[in-house]
Formats: sequence, C-alpha cells, structure tokens
Amino acid sequence: MTILHITATDAASITKALNSFILEKQLDYRKLVGQAYDSAAVFSGSKTGVQTRMRTNSAHALYFHCACHRLQLASIQAAEITCEIKQIFGMMRNFWKLFYYSPKKAETLKEEVQSALQLPELKIVKPCDTRWLSHERCMRAIKKELPALIITLQQLYESTGDAEALGLCSLLSSYVVISGIVFLAEVLDTLAKINAAMQRKIVDFSKIPSLLKILIDELTSLKSEESEWCSTVQSTIDKLREEHDIVVDAQIHGS
Repeated sequence: MTILHITATDAASITKALNSFILEKQLDYRKLVGQAYDSAAVFSGSKTGVQTRMRTNSAHALYFHCACHRLQLASIQAAEITCEIKQIFGMMRNFWKLFYYSPKKAETLKEEVQSALQLPELKIVKPCDTRWLSHERCMRAIKKELPALIITLQQLYESTGDAEALGLCSLLSSYVVISGIVFLAEVLDTLAKINAAMQRKIVDFSKIPSLLKILIDELTSLKSEESEWCSTVQSTIDKLREEHDIVVDAQIHGS
C-alpha cells in the first residue's frame, strides 16, 4: 500500500507510524489478522516488540516470522556447512565487486566480450545474505554469462596483470566450480518458485503444504546421478571447449 518513512527505529516509534497510517486510511483493526516481520527483537519481542504493541488494537493479529526471510536464512546456513558452495558464494561476491567498482572492467565485459559473443547484456547481481534469494538471480547470470566472464577475466589478466582476475578465472574454469554453478542454478531456481508463491498479493495457505512437497521432491531428484543437471555440466564444459577454446581444469581441488 505504501512505504513509510520513519525517523526512529525503536518499537514504539514503528508502532506509532503503523497506527497513524491505519487511522489515516480509515482501515478496520478488526480485519487485521496477521503481522509478518523478520525476527529482530524490535519486531518480534513478546513483551514490548511491534507485534505485541499492535495487538493492543487488534488481538487477533498473529505474528509470523516472514516465511521468505526464513527461507533465505535457511538457504544461507545450509550453504555455510558445504565448503564448495561456500567457496562459490564467496566467488559470486568477488565477481560483483570486481565489475561494480571498476567501470572500465564492466565495459570490457559488456562491449568487448558480450557483444563479440552476441550475448545479451546481463549485469552481475550483488548476492546479499539478507535479501530474498538474491543468490538465485546472481547464479543465473553467472551461468548464462560463463563464457563471457572467463574470456573477460583472461583479457584483464593478460592486459593488466590483475591477480584477482587470474584467481577468479582459475576458479571459474574448474570442473568443481562449474558443476556447483549448474547445480546451484537448479536448486535456487526451485527455491525461487516457493519464494514467489509466498510473496503473491493473495496467498492461499492451504496450498503451501502441497507446494512444499513438490519443492522437496524436486530437490530430492537433484541428488540422483540420472538428474538432468549432471548432463548439463558436461554439455557446458564441451561448449566452452568447442565454441570458445576454453579448457576446463578437471582436477578436483582439495581432494
């Protein structure tokens, strides 16, 4: 409905701003049946948090920890315990920094490489641990722009001796990292579907259990050696070699 500008972030000030908006729009407190925030104490506090203060006027406004926020946090925590995935997420952040803080490098990616390969311009997205599945958009971009990224990094190292570009190029040209990118693109795309379902203007909560079952079934199928993503890895590597003369390091680093 709107975005409220607040000058203080304590529970009392936030509650006052919300109540003022409700009164201004002449909304009926009796129809307020739910509140969704993140888990910060200022919102979730059971004694003086926003959710408790709002129930003074609407006793039935139950508090929910935002489902999309919880999904993002769960995804990040799961990634943190897997070294290879943690490494790829770190690489994603380094990619964004490399091109975001250097317009010249970004121009090399855009003009000299993407145009030459006849690829659509696709910006590298900043992955953010607290933003709803921003990693999915970032991973999708990296997967789609894989040849352009590798060639750009090679050019940057050859022309400027940029050590960071060389390191990222070595990572991005390895079998383990390419496999991880393809796999994560599938996983995050699946998670994005349930994320989108929970952000619709009208959500039918009775359908959420069936959506979660579909999500779990799809994620489980990705564990199979017969899963489509396994063949996608090999076809991606073959395309890099045949169309762009990029040799992929098949060594499993750290094994």
